[in-house]
Amino acid sequence: AMPRVVIDPSGATSALWASAFDLSRAIYEQADMGNEYSLQYTTQNPVRDFVTPDDPDQDYLAFISYHHSAESVVVARILKLMIESHMPATHPELDSTSTPRIFLDADSLFDLSSLVSHIERSNNLIVLLTNDLLQRPWVIIELVHAVRNGVSVLPVPISKDFDFRPYISSSSDYKELVNRFDDKAKALFQKEGIRMPEISRALKKMFNIIAQPFYGHCSETVQRAQIFEITRRLSVG
Repeated sequence: AMPRVVIDPSGATSALWASAFDLSRAIYEQADMGNEYSLQYTTQNPVRDFVTPDDPDQDYLAFISYHHSAESVVVARILKLMIESHMPATHPELDSTSTPRIFLDADSLFDLSSLVSHIERSNNLIVLLTNDLLQRPWVIIELVHAVRNGVSVLPVPISKDFDFRPYISSSSDYKELVNRFDDKAKALFQKEGIRMPEISRALKKMFNIIAQPFYGHCSETVQRAQIFEITRRLSVG
């Protein structure tokens, strides 16, 4: 089935380009165009047009953490746009004249070392749960830094077949986690000052929180109900 891609004409330039990228990739993966055609997406200035200016003192309502698979990127984009549009309804105390800022790394070109500062400036960490979650060490790093800094964590399964059992089992004994990471990931953890017991504690903390699903391929009615619950549970500071 063709994945759903949302393009908001009133969105920021970076959001439009990211949505167009998601759409073009979905078409490319679903359609057999043969050797006679090629699919290209261009901009007159790919850096200035795609990157959102970032204020180092700007706080974020939420930071979306996810595994960089094709489907997760699309779902993260839809989730970001829907949270931005639905927050005023669930949190009337917010300024209705400004759009809540949600950090999604697909919006910006940035050094990975700056991720920590983005997390520290966020009220919430939204973790998109997939069965390959632990294959991306940066998801673990983002979770650990969120727990270190007292950032509220909200686990969001984006697949109906997500199985919690392996993660709960692994988080109960950090020694079992060692076998899940390659040497490159372990070196990255060491560079960030993260040890396996801390990963275990962070995972335990996250999986003790009641998850709120968001399914990218559900009807809009179902998605709106899911977004209502997600936005209702977000901390606004």
